[in-house]
Amino acid sequence: LYMVSTSSAADGTESTVVRSASDGKTWEQISAPGAFEKDGPRFFAQGISDDGKGGLIVVGGLPGGEAESIVPAAWHSTDGRTWARAQVGTPALARMSAVAARPGAIVAIGDGRVVVNSAATGADQSVNQMYAWFSSDGNAWSQVTLPESSGFIPSAVTSWSGGFAAIAQLDGITLSSSVWTSADGRTWQKSPQDFARFTPTAMAGFGGRLVAVGNHQDPQSSAAGFVPASWSSTDGRTWVESRASVRQVATGFGDVAVVGDTLVAIGANYMGQAAVTLQVGGPTP
Repeated sequence: LYMVSTSSAADGTESTVVRSASDGKTWEQISAPGAFEKDGPRFFAQGISDDGKGGLIVVGGLPGGEAESIVPAAWHSTDGRTWARAQVGTPALARMSAVAARPGAIVAIGDGRVVVNSAATGADQSVNQMYAWFSSDGNAWSQVTLPESSGFIPSAVTSWSGGFAAIAQLDGITLSSSVWTSADGRTWQKSPQDFARFTPTAMAGFGGRLVAVGNHQDPQSSAAGFVPASWSSTDGRTWVESRASVRQVATGFGDVAVVGDTLVAIGANYMGQAAVTLQVGGPTP
């Protein structure tokens, strides 16, 4: 098991470390001291994944040359101890926010702010734009803009039998989410189906199925306005919703993982009540 974390010091510098555990109980730092500070103590981690070949990938961002700007950054390691910063190229100002891999292909997703001209007003405005990065070895990356992704904030990315999938939430008052899929990690398409009133938090590839978990905003189902929910698909284009019943109001899915032939999701209660876990799949769904 591996995890990555970034902590901030009082002077504003960042320190990133990778830890491992063989049993999930005792964790030790395996990354060499200062492994991620070669370009200065500024890197902040956003995601970690295997590289499909037995190594590890960590993605995140670095402060850019302009005020309040971020540039994407990725680090690659074959052993978890020694890390080398990858060549991400000269991308738009953005951050890598999540990463997933399969043999021979690694994909990271992220977002940044771009200035566009509004057709309605004729004035320039700043909007969020989603990006995907592809690498075959974890060392060199190429960037593409996800189609029809202006105004979206990425939530999660995963690999599955059909390739890769990413989910994002529309930025702003309108609560809506969408999915993008890719067979090779390079060419992407947006699903024709949007998820109204759904806030995504995580994705998983479950056999030949894609599963996205999060929260469904519904004042009639919960006094606090949302319940845990998931969407699943066998092709990445047509999706079916499922909602979970809970005893406490304002309880939602936070993450999901595949354990054998079962999906296990962990969630939190936002009203100060006890946290819960929910399990689906296996012999008794």
